[in-house]
Amino acid sequence: MNQAEYNKQAVDWRYIKEGSVVATLVYGVPLTDVYHFAAAAVEDPDPWYIEDSPFGGPVVPPGYFYGEYLRLLVVPNYPMGVLNSQLTFESKGPIFPGEQVTITGTVDRLFKKRDRPYLDLGITITKANGQIAGHGIVTLLLELGD
Repeated sequence: MNQAEYNKQAVDWRYIKEGSVVATLVYGVPLTDVYHFAAAAVEDPDPWYIEDSPFGGPVVPPGYFYGEYLRLLVVPNYPMGVLNSQLTFESKGPIFPGEQVTITGTVDRLFKKRDRPYLDLGITITKANGQIAGHGIVTLLLELGD
């Protein structure tokens, strides 16, 4: 199924409400995923990711979480956005392989620009102890129109 077909059956963006939680994902990143992401996906085999870091072991690369907004949108069948127009992300602390994290997507803002609908999706990564480990916002153009 291509994006246009998916969007035809997705939730109509006009029913999306600011402040609503889109979805929540809870998991731990396996060490093998960290190795694969660092070495193959981003070609950054930094020793912090695959051997040791000043935090006492390998850490999950912050970039691992950048694309999670796609999984967050699929859970409730939200439109995927035909254009990801901006992504900002701030890491606030290390996440260790296997450490449980909760990734929450929230509709931060709906707005129009040049008569096109956009959505700012806030992404928060929270560790099991409640500490915020990262936060980002992805801005999505929801449709190109007719």
